[in-house]
Amino acid sequence: MRLLSATLVASVLSACGPLSLGEAEIPELCQDLDPVDVPAAPAGSPTTVNFRTPLEIPRELPGASDASEVDVEFVRAVLTAEDVSDLGFIDQIELSAMKSGAATPLASYVRSTAAPSEIILAPPAPIELTALSSDGAVDLDTTVTGNFPRSPWTLLPRVCYGARAAVNWSP
Repeated sequence: MRLLSATLVASVLSACGPLSLGEAEIPELCQDLDPVDVPAAPAGSPTTVNFRTPLEIPRELPGASDASEVDVEFVRAVLTAEDVSDLGFIDQIELSAMKSGAATPLASYVRSTAAPSEIILAPPAPIELTALSSDGAVDLDTTVTGNFPRSPWTLLPRVCYGARAAVNWSP
C-alpha cells in the first residue's frame, strides 16, 4: 500500500511540473574585477581616465542550481589601489553599466575625505541588473578624474551584488 501511495504521489507531482520550495537570497556577493594599470600623469594637471571592464553578472546562486528567475542588483563597488599610499588624488568618479552603447548610471563619488585608502561607490538603493544582463555582455564603465601621481599605479575594482531567486524542485 505504501508503494502504491508513493507511486501515486510521485505521478501527481511529476504531472504538476516543478514545485516552488521558496526563495534563496544572498544579500551581498562580491567579485574582484581585473586590475587597471594607470600610467604616470603629467605634473600639475588634472587627469581623466576612462576604462571599461567586463561585468560578469551572476546568473545563478551558489548552492541553488535549480533556481529560476534569478534577480541580481548592483549594491556597491569598492576601489582600492596598489603602488600608491592612498586615493586622496582622486576627485571624482562616475560608474555606469554599459550595454550596446547605452549607459545605466550606477553610482558616483566626489572626494570628501583627504586621503581615503578605499573608495566605496553605492547608489541610494540597489539597482536592478537582471534585465540589463539578460541577453549579452555588460561592461562596467568607469571615469576617474583627479591629480594623478607622476608614477604608474594600479586600480583594484571590486563589485558587489545582491541576488534573489525562486528555488524550484522537479521530481
